[in-house]
Amino acid sequence: MKRWKEDRAVVRILSPVIMGATILAVWHLLTEQFGVIPEWQLPSPIALLTNMLNSKTLLMHTWATLSEQLTGFGLALVVGFIWGTAMSKLSPFRYMFYPYLIVVASLPDTCFAPILIYWIGPTFFTKVLISMLIAFFVVTLTTMAGFRQIPLEYLEAAELDGAGWVRRLFSIEVPLAARNILVGIKLAWGGALIGAVVSDLYASGSGRGLGYMVMMSLRRFRPLDLFSAVTMVSIIAVFGYVFFGWLEERIVRW
Repeated sequence: MKRWKEDRAVVRILSPVIMGATILAVWHLLTEQFGVIPEWQLPSPIALLTNMLNSKTLLMHTWATLSEQLTGFGLALVVGFIWGTAMSKLSPFRYMFYPYLIVVASLPDTCFAPILIYWIGPTFFTKVLISMLIAFFVVTLTTMAGFRQIPLEYLEAAELDGAGWVRRLFSIEVPLAARNILVGIKLAWGGALIGAVVSDLYASGSGRGLGYMVMMSLRRFRPLDLFSAVTMVSIIAVFGYVFFGWLEERIVRW
C-alpha cells in the first residue's frame, strides 16, 4: 500500500514535468531550430528566457503586480473568512447578504476595474481593492459552505462538553472545514492575480504592473516583452496553485 502511494506520487510529479518538457521541445523545434513559426509571432523559449532574466523592466512590473496581488489577497483572506463565518452562523445575516453576494460574484471579473478606477482613480489603493474584491467572494462562499456542511451532532457534542464558541470554532469547525477553506484560498490566489493584472490594464495612467506591460508591448510591437509578461503571470499563478495544493495535502488528512 505504501509503495503504491509512493508510485502514485512519483507519477503525479513526473507527468506534468514530461508534458512540459515535450511542449518546450516542440516549441524550440518549431521556432529556433526549423523556423516554422517566425520570431515576431512566437519567440523561441531560449530567447524568451534570456529576455526574462535580463529585463529590469519585467522585474519592476512584476514587483508592482505582486505587491497589489499580495496585499489584496491578504485582505481578502481576513475579511472573507470573517464574513463567511458570520454568514454561516447568523441566519438573518446570511438571508440578507447571500443573494446579493451571488449576483455580484457572478459578474465578470473585469466589471469591477473600470468602475472603481473611474470613481477613485488609477491608484495603488484602487488596484488592491479590485484584487481583494475578486478574491473576497471566493473565500467568503467557500468558508461559509465549509462551516455549513459540518454535521450538527459534532457541534452539539462540543457544546455539551463545555466548549466555548471560540474554542469550538478553531478547534473543531475550522479543521473540519479546512478542505473547503483551502480550496477557496487556492482559487482566491488566482482571483487576486486576475484583479491585479486587469487593474493594471485599465489603470494605464499608473504606468506600472504586468497588465500595463502587456498593453504597452502590444502597442509598441514588442513580442518578447509581451510573452515575458504573460509568462510571468503564469509563473505566479502556478506557484500559488502548487504551494496551496501542497499545503492542503499537509493539513487535510481525510
